[in-house]
Amino acid sequence: MKTFDERYGGERFGDGGVSEQCKQCKDCLFRDRTAVEEAECGWFKSVCKMFAPPDYKPSEIMDDKENCEFREVVN
Repeated sequence: MKTFDERYGGERFGDGGVSEQCKQCKDCLFRDRTAVEEAECGWFKSVCKMFAPPDYKPSEIMDDKENCEFREVVN
């Protein structure tokens, strides 16, 4: 299994407005709420409350090719 750096090395993390990956994670209740310079970006990582190490989010979810069975939208 690739590390986070191997998987996303060189990519910039912002507020998520541009990224097409992990769209379904952005407003999920279980997302990682890590923030960098006050912009929440943890949802983009391969972990969350439902996929904690050593179990990472499947690439199909990361690439938005499959819906996450655990997704719960925050109202």
